[in-house]
Amino acid sequence: MNPIQVRPVKTRGDKRRFLTFPWQIYGDDPLWVPPLLPERRKTIDPKAGPFFRRGEAQLFIAWAGGKPVGTICAGEDRVVNAETGRRDCIFGFFEYFEELEIADSLVGRVAEWGARRGLDTLIGPFNLDREDGYGVLIEGRDRPPVILCGHTPPYYRTFMERMGFEPARADNLAFA
Repeated sequence: MNPIQVRPVKTRGDKRRFLTFPWQIYGDDPLWVPPLLPERRKTIDPKAGPFFRRGEAQLFIAWAGGKPVGTICAGEDRVVNAETGRRDCIFGFFEYFEELEIADSLVGRVAEWGARRGLDTLIGPFNLDREDGYGVLIEGRDRPPVILCGHTPPYYRTFMERMGFEPARADNLAFA
């Protein structure tokens, strides 16, 4: 694989690539429900997204061979950190091809971003809302997705565990 570079989203084209990248991961997944792009645009817009009233965030795209190979968002929720006395760096919009090096590069970039702000713990994935699409899907790929639950490929769990992540809260359960 080509060397991976993780760069901040700066241009309108970068934003479009960031928002549409999940189609490269899930395009053939019959149970994936694509996000509504206007809603996602609003979510990542510092002028319109509710998260930005509480904190700041930076979007990143991983590149290899001139092509996007992954995305991630780093964020600091100043309100939650102040209320809990923690220094968490949240991350989300974490999508990547099945290469551990890509996932490592993306998470490493978020860790650097957080460290520069004095943040010492990575919490995620969730997309700038702790209740929307959080976590990694462990079971249920054979059933339609459930509202507010994350939908991820099987390799995400393995990679998250290999990178040292562990559950931060109880499982999100959905009953049929």
